[in-house]
Amino acid sequence: MAMFDPAIGYKVQKARHYAEEPGRVRVSTFEADFHGDNNEHHVSLDERGWHCRDCDFFANHGTCVHILTMQRLLSRMLPDEQRFPFFDQPAN
Repeated sequence: MAMFDPAIGYKVQKARHYAEEPGRVRVSTFEADFHGDNNEHHVSLDERGWHCRDCDFFANHGTCVHILTMQRLLSRMLPDEQRFPFFDQPAN
């Protein structure tokens, strides 16, 4: 049986603290596979902005529900220019 290293316990506690402050993290590149209602979508963020592969709505509008969802999930970790401003508004 492995011995518990107290230093690991400290790191776990520190990680919990950091996780409560997502503003400490800034996402600059990102890739994810998104399971939509109709298809799988590959969503990415790079130096050129957001992309959603094989998504007709994205191709026509420059954004889509898949990107908006990822922006919502990552909102506090995204630079302002990569965030959809609607999510920063208080709900009515």
